[in-house]
Amino acid sequence: MKMGLLNELSGQQETASIGLGSMYRRLYTYFVSVKNMFVQTYGVGIGPGGFFNFLESLNDKDLLLSPHSMWVEILVEYGIILFLTFAACIIYLFYNVCVLFKNTKKEIYAQIICMVIAFVLASNAPSGFFGMDFMWIPIGLSMIASNLLILREKEKQNTYVFRKESY
Repeated sequence: MKMGLLNELSGQQETASIGLGSMYRRLYTYFVSVKNMFVQTYGVGIGPGGFFNFLESLNDKDLLLSPHSMWVEILVEYGIILFLTFAACIIYLFYNVCVLFKNTKKEIYAQIICMVIAFVLASNAPSGFFGMDFMWIPIGLSMIASNLLILREKEKQNTYVFRKESY
């Protein structure tokens, strides 16, 4: 099975290098949509839900009308500032869950880490996939874990202050 996947990826790369195939169309769509978003809106974004109409207006038969990437869709629709904010939030949550796992070695945090990684990798699925509520569970669990980390840090600070004052 592994060789089949490697052969498929190799075939996709070969066809993309000559301007054919699914991988080529995806990469071409990513490049054209991001480039045109910056040219037309100066990086502010085209607005929520506008990806389909935006690409359709370009009249290019090689473009996919669905981004097939949450990251590209967020960048093109919401602009560079909100894209970077969203990415920073995901990184912050991931970091906090990693810190919790490192400090506690609890399996639940390792599972949340795996779910967040899967979420990031799955973000290259068609964007309708992200309308499904269960896709946001890893982010929700990361937010809960991040909150736990913040609460634990506050408890440590309060305990230290209490002990310091009681001497």
